Amino acid sequence: MAHRFRMALLFCAMVSSAWASDQASLTRATLRSGDLSLSFSSPIVYRTEHFNRPNRLVVNLYAVSSEGRTVKDLSNFSAPWLEGVRAEPILGDSLRMTLFLKSNASPNVYGLSPTSKVLITPRRLSSDDLNGLGSDETRGSSRRQDDSEDNAPSDENPSDSSNGSDNESDSAPPPDDGRIRVESLNFENGGNICRLQCELSGSVKPQAYLLMSDPAKPRLVFDLPNSLINPSDQTIAVPDNPLIARIRTGVFDRTVARVVLDLKKKVNFALASDKDGSKIVLSVVATGVSLNASGGANYGSAQGGDSGTAPTLDAGALEGRTIVIDAGHGGHDKGATGYGLQEKDVALDIARRLSAILKDAGVRAILTRDDDRFIRLPDRPAVANQIGADVFVAVHLNSTGSARNIWSGTETYYHFQDPVCRELALQIQAQLVQAIGLPDRGARSDTTIAKRLGFSVLRNSEVPAVLVEVGYLNHPNDAAKLGDPQFRQRAAEGIMAGLRSYFSRNRQSARRGG
Repeated sequence: MAHRFRMALLFCAMVSSAWASDQASLTRATLRSGDLSLSFSSPIVYRTEHFNRPNRLVVNLYAVSSEGRTVKDLSNFSAPWLEGVRAEPILGDSLRMTLFLKSNASPNVYGLSPTSKVLITPRRLSSDDLNGLGSDETRGSSRRQDDSEDNAPSDENPSDSSNGSDNESDSAPPPDDGRIRVESLNFENGGNICRLQCELSGSVKPQAYLLMSDPAKPRLVFDLPNSLINPSDQTIAVPDNPLIARIRTGVFDRTVARVVLDLKKKVNFALASDKDGSKIVLSVVATGVSLNASGGANYGSAQGGDSGTAPTLDAGALEGRTIVIDAGHGGHDKGATGYGLQEKDVALDIARRLSAILKDAGVRAILTRDDDRFIRLPDRPAVANQIGADVFVAVHLNSTGSARNIWSGTETYYHFQDPVCRELALQIQAQLVQAIGLPDRGARSDTTIAKRLGFSVLRNSEVPAVLVEVGYLNHPNDAAKLGDPQFRQRAAEGIMAGLRSYFSRNRQSARRGG
């Protein structure tokens, strides 16, 4: 047993080391006409937060080296809206940039993760300005040719992304490996009521959700799993539309055709498909206009349709909230195990990290347990009920209960079909998956597991409640990452981003329905 334990730890360390060493570097930083432009050696994921006391913008650049002359030069930057920049390593493999801002400055951040270029500017950029972001980009020459389909659409103009080189890997179609083909993608520009119609060669189950890589600029993401768009990078013109600035396509995680709608303002949206799932309509309307289950489409019926509101996202939406965090299991109840890890320990570590960063954002964060103790299931949501918390979040790790497991990924559960809890679960799931990169297993009702009564901690909560299964402890890849403190920090930040997204959409806390 001891030998197997040491081997498991060695495996975790090896995978963790390989993951941490796969860093991008900051290759160029320029301050021109008041715009701060950052270029990276390969696509990166980042998150931003705006704090008021003092006025500052924090940009966390994940898997980006803190070494190099370019990083050191950031300390010399200043502008009419910028007093100075501090760059420091975080999480062991990442870089945090703190921009100290002049009095009322509130700069915008452009660059859809994962991206090789980030632009920070006090200006609001038009669609034409955004199309010019790729002029200095050398994305095609900085990556292996066979990696050309790894990236979601970025804020560069796809036609300029190779900077004039003869490397055509970014525009070359990926191989036809049995994926569903996107036959057509048509946008109906109806002003305050518009639709994106997609016809495919086969049936898919689409997803639509908000992406929070830039809290100041909402984007609506439309994903088609196991699908292929050719060419993969393209821009669809949206002339004089009051809701949508532009539409871009790309490939996410190699097998997902992704469409991104850059939004100008608050919208409602609905997703519907015909009976065989080969014709899909994403309807987008102005706020105040209602949508039926099929998004107003003239055919078929909604199949797992999703709808929601994309607000003006607010980095301060969490301030003043009360959030109860429940680390699953504890004491004699160790929960799931795998590769030398125990669920009760990993869950507590993520919960503590989540509590710390929520407190930094002005949240009253309360842990049901802050040590290795056992708490009865009904007593956990009772903490949230007694103090009238805004939400209750239970943190868990998954397992199939067997030594050999091929299941991997992240799930978030809500109680029965409660619409408030489902909305909370959708937002946390989307942001957590983006933050940690494990397979997206979706937001699910707890009746998929406990068919008659659902989960006790969700059933007994009187406030919006979710249970997050971050990953599988008995899957070797998931376990290796969950054993890494840096990865657990990202998980905490992903849950926090989901909470921010939820409260940006729901200004008033909502009590659960009966």
